[in-house]
Amino acid sequence: MNISISCAEYPDLSVDELLTKAKSFGVEFVEFSMSENLRRGTNGELPALLSKHDLKVSAIICDSLKNIGEGISLCESTGAKYLILHDDGIETVQTKKSALRSFRESMLQNVALAEKSGVTLAIENLPLGISRSPQDLLELIEAVDSPCFKMMFDANNFYNAGVEGFPYAYELLKRHIVYIHVKDSKQYDKALFDDNYRVLHRAAKNVICVVAGQGALNWEGILSALKADNYNGFLTIEPHVAPEQMDKMFVDTISYLRAHGV
Repeated sequence: MNISISCAEYPDLSVDELLTKAKSFGVEFVEFSMSENLRRGTNGELPALLSKHDLKVSAIICDSLKNIGEGISLCESTGAKYLILHDDGIETVQTKKSALRSFRESMLQNVALAEKSGVTLAIENLPLGISRSPQDLLELIEAVDSPCFKMMFDANNFYNAGVEGFPYAYELLKRHIVYIHVKDSKQYDKALFDDNYRVLHRAAKNVICVVAGQGALNWEGILSALKADNYNGFLTIEPHVAPEQMDKMFVDTISYLRAHGV
């Protein structure tokens, strides 16, 4: 498994500054967000900057389903093999079937381009939207039925959605998982925490992010399962914390993963 860091956590840094910071963390891979990191007119310089810092791109997060073509082009120019997708809307109970059908049709239109480019489209489960349900995700991935449309797994997002991310969602979806985000969280209560934390307002509960292994997620169990299942992809750290806590969160989570054999 390879550790990568999410550059989306540093939206105010230039690409060169991002790569300098990533290098200081001792990783070999970075994940870019189209909306947060790659809208500064430097996309043409990306290959040279990556070479300068001796870093590689694990994945690119697409900012909208309308921009999948652009995202695939960015993957091609940087060598990234994964384009991470988010469902663009929040459905209601009444529109869930139509939202799933619309997403499936959109994917069917894009997988041919992905297959031609050697890029895998990986849908991330989010705390809201059609991707919060492991059952719906399984149905969607199997309906598209392409080796270039798979799952970007985030156990903590399932927890934030009120779903058992591990072992349930993992076991249900593991044969389709090609990429993983790493973060952990605790339920927030103002009686327990001061005002220095970034509070995330999620569907199931308000939470704060913490170092992997210090929150509600069973990261030891997840890592053991990944090893047993011969997962050899990326573990991309994505700590949603306050800016002044960000660097330490990356360092501590990298240390945690290294201590557990990653």
